[in-house]
Amino acid sequence: MKKLDYFISGMINGGLLGLLFPIITMNSNLMEKWWTSSLVIIFSIFCVSSIVHFGANKTCWYKANKKHTVVVAFMTLLIPVFGSAFGANGIYQIPVIFLMGLVGGIFWSLPFIIWMSLKNISCQSE
Repeated sequence: MKKLDYFISGMINGGLLGLLFPIITMNSNLMEKWWTSSLVIIFSIFCVSSIVHFGANKTCWYKANKKHTVVVAFMTLLIPVFGSAFGANGIYQIPVIFLMGLVGGIFWSLPFIIWMSLKNISCQSE
């Protein structure tokens, strides 16, 4: 698996979360009760990570790692998307949240890329 694949899958993951989460929570009262809000959070994380995982495997783009997609989706939703979605004041904030999701997906893919680089360096030195 290449480093660029992690970057691109992180971008797709974050971008889809940046689009899906504000659209779900914008015109509904799903975030008023704890059980509906937890279902929305869990649904959006696993829906987006499954779309990325299935799409990458179906198109033979690369062998997607489910652990990578779920962790990146969770952290991207938790830090940049969640805060900006609740701080947004209208429909014009969706492109901003989308871009924050893209950047967050790239950022949270970096630990996997660094780990893969360190693992390759240690295997080559032996």
